[in-house]
Amino acid sequence: MTGSIRIVSVATLLLALVAFVGSFGFSRASAAEDKASRIAAYDKAAAEQAMSAGEPVLLVFAKKGCPVCTKQQAALETLLVKSDFQGIKAYKIDFTKESDLNSKHRVTSQSTLVGFKGMKESGRVAGETDAGKLEGFLAATFRN
Repeated sequence: MTGSIRIVSVATLLLALVAFVGSFGFSRASAAEDKASRIAAYDKAAAEQAMSAGEPVLLVFAKKGCPVCTKQQAALETLLVKSDFQGIKAYKIDFTKESDLNSKHRVTSQSTLVGFKGMKESGRVAGETDAGKLEGFLAATFRN
C-alpha cells in the first residue's frame, strides 16, 4: 500500500512540475512567432495571380539557419506594416529547396530580395540587413 502511495505521490509531483514549468511559456511559441507574419510562405498561384493583377510583389529568397536572412526578414517585417508598404505581397522562398525559382529569377545567393510591379521586375538587392537601406530599396522598387 505505501509503495502505491509513493508512486501516486511521485506522479502527482511530476504533473505539478510540468504544469508549473508550462506556466512560464516554455512550450509556447515566442512573441515574434505569435504575431502574424507579413511574409507568407511562397504560393505559386497566389504570387502569379498578384503579379498578373499588377500588384506589388516581393520575393524573399532565404535559407533556414542563415543569420543574414533572419536579420533581413526581421527588418522587412517591421517595414511591411508601415502604411507606405502595406500593399506589398511578400513571399518567402526556400533558397535550398526551390532551385527552379532561383534559376527563373536569376537568384544566385540566399538573402536576395526581388521586387515586381506586375509581371516586371522592378528591383533587386542581396545581403542587405540595414533597415534604413531596405526601406529605401522598398520605396524605390515600389514607387508609383
